Parts: sequence; structure tokens; C-alpha cells
Amino acid sequence: MLQKLGENEKAMYYLDKSLQNEDTLVGFNAKADALYELGKYKEALNYYKNCLHYESKVDDDLELITNFNYKAAFCCVNLGNESEAVKYLNKTINMLNEYGRLPKDIEAIYQKCSFEKERIIKKGEVNDDEFGKTRFFSTRTSIIILGVILFFYVVLRYFGYN
Repeated sequence: MLQKLGENEKAMYYLDKSLQNEDTLVGFNAKADALYELGKYKEALNYYKNCLHYESKVDDDLELITNFNYKAAFCCVNLGNESEAVKYLNKTINMLNEYGRLPKDIEAIYQKCSFEKERIIKKGEVNDDEFGKTRFFSTRTSIIILGVILFFYVVLRYFGYN
């Protein structure tokens, strides 16, 4: 509640007490969020990385997983480590692509990640290794495939298939 009210310093006291009693994903994420809001990106990134260890155990909580992945990316951006940021951005974008239709708030995160990745890549200082692994057809091959599909479409229409 304190975090929602913007009182992150006060929230840190209770989060520290909670994490002393039990290490939990929700606790790590909440502490990372408080640190993030306070501009303590290096510390926040360490807590977000702790969250990543629990990721497979909560793969059904899209909002939580999205939060610590995309905020880890923006910690990296704020720390000037754009190559690591791109790794987290790719992970978040790919994960959200698998879900298909997204809730409005998570769709906004998806777009924010996509725009940030595009901004970083356009600067030209960081290569997107994951995108480089993607294979595309050449223009010639694409036109041939399109022509074959069009040919079969015309033939099927000619013989009465709708």
C-alpha cells in the first residue's frame, strides 16, 4: 500500500522485514519496484534478477513475470547497459507475443518495450543477436511463393472451389 501511495522509503522498511523472514518472489519483486521508483537501478536490477530464478514456478502469472522482466530491461537502460537491456526487452516481447491478445495494461508494456528496443537498435551501438537469428526469404523467393499461391488460387476457383 505504501508503494502505491509513492512512499517507497517507508515501504522498504517493511519489505526488508518481510524478506528477513522469508524470501519470496512477491517480496523480491516489491523491493525491486521500490528501488526502481527511488532511482536505485543497480540494486533494483539485482532484485529483479532474483525474481528470474522463480520465473518457471509462476509462469501462469503474466503480470508478475512481465513486470520483473521489463523493469530489469529499463534498469539496464538507466545504467547505460543497452546490450543487456535488449536481451530483457527481447525476452519480454517474445513472451508477450506467445500470449496473443493481452490485457490493456500489459499491451502498453509490450509497446513500451518495443519502442525502447527500436530506439536502442537505431542508435547502432547494440546489435540484436536474437533478431539476427531470424531467417527471412529473399525477395525473389517470396515473389515465387506468392506466384505459386496465386496460381493455385486461380486454378481452384476455376474448378469451382470457394
